[in-house]
Amino acid sequence: MTGANSGIGEAAAVAFAKNGAKVFGVAKRQDAVEAARLHHPEIRWLVANVVRQNEVNAAVDAVTREAGRLDVLVNSAGIFL
Repeated sequence: MTGANSGIGEAAAVAFAKNGAKVFGVAKRQDAVEAARLHHPEIRWLVANVVRQNEVNAAVDAVTREAGRLDVLVNSAGIFL
């Protein structure tokens, strides 16, 4: 789940995890991942900026290696202009 470290993305990630899903949360900065990990250790955290294709590919590869497959992807990352 992209944007899982705050706001709507965080609420959705926590809800999925509480309902038994194996959740992989994605944030674009390491410090955001570290803070999120402290609040939600039940979620597996990854760093990836969704505007960088190589980082997205690496995150998907990490998920499929660890979980065996990717069933659902929730894109909740956003920007404010």
